[in-house]
Amino acid sequence: MFELKDRDTFDIETRVRRGKSAVTTREYNADMRRLLPWPGRVDSKRPLTEFGAILVTIRPQENVDAHRHDDEECFIVTAGRADLEIEGQTTQLSSGDVAYIPRFWIHHLRNSNAEPFVFVDIYWSDKSRSFEAYRDAEFEDAL
Repeated sequence: MFELKDRDTFDIETRVRRGKSAVTTREYNADMRRLLPWPGRVDSKRPLTEFGAILVTIRPQENVDAHRHDDEECFIVTAGRADLEIEGQTTQLSSGDVAYIPRFWIHHLRNSNAEPFVFVDIYWSDKSRSFEAYRDAEFEDAL
C-alpha cells in the first residue's frame, strides 16, 4: 500500500491509528480491537501467510472459550492477571509477561479477577496448511 516513493509526500496522520476512533468487537468471549491488518492502510496479508495484531481485553470474571486455529500467537500482557491453559497445562499471566501459543494447540484464558486482563495478541499463520496436513507432516518427519 505504501511505497518508498511515498516518503517525500506522505502525511504522518495517515500512519497513525487514533484510539478515539477505535472499533471493538466481541469475539471468543473477549473484547477485541483489531490493529493489523488495517483495512485501507496496512495490508499484512500475503499469498501464503498473514500477520496481525489485536488489543484484547477479557472482562473481570470472564473466560475466553477453548479453541485452536492455524495461527501462531504471541501474547504480550499489559494489565491484569489471568490463567492461561495450553493443552491441559495452566499458568498465571500478569503484566509484562509474554506467552507463545503454537498453531493448532488448544488454549484458553480465565480471568477470575476483579480487574480486566489486557494483552496484545500478535499472530501469524500458514493459510496453506490445514490441521490435517500440518499434523501429517509433523508425524512424517518423526518417522
